[in-house]
Amino acid sequence: MAVFIFAQDKQMMKYAMPAEQAAAQRKESLAQSHPITTVPKYNHEAKASSFITGKDIMLIVSSLLFCGLCIFFLIASENHLTQTSNELQQTERRLDDMATDKSNLTQEAQELSRYDRVMNIAKEHGLEMNEDNIRNVDK
Repeated sequence: MAVFIFAQDKQMMKYAMPAEQAAAQRKESLAQSHPITTVPKYNHEAKASSFITGKDIMLIVSSLLFCGLCIFFLIASENHLTQTSNELQQTERRLDDMATDKSNLTQEAQELSRYDRVMNIAKEHGLEMNEDNIRNVDK
C-alpha cells in the first residue's frame, strides 16, 4: 500500500504530536476552562413537621373568604328583599284604605244628593222648584 504525502501535509506532520499526548493535553485544557463541580444530592424525603404547605393555607383562606363574602351578600340581598316586601305591603294597605275612603265618600255624596233631601233644604230656604231649570247630570 502506498502512502502519498503532499507538501502541505508534510509540514503539518512535522508539527504533529502523538495521540496519547494530545488527549492528555486536551483533558488538562478542558479542566482549566470548565472546572468540574459536583452537585449536592437533593434529599427527597418529605418533612414530617409540615403536613399543610403555605400554598394550601392560602387556598383554604381564600376559599373561606370567598364563601364568607357570598354569605354576606346573600344575607344583604335577603334583607333588601324583606324591606322591599314590607314597603309593598304598606303601600297596598294604604291603597286599600284609600279605596275604602273613596267608596265611603261616594256613598256619602249619594246620600247628600238625594232628591227629597235637596227639596227639604230648598223649602227651608224659601225656594221653589222650577221644572224648566232642572237638568240631570251624570258623571
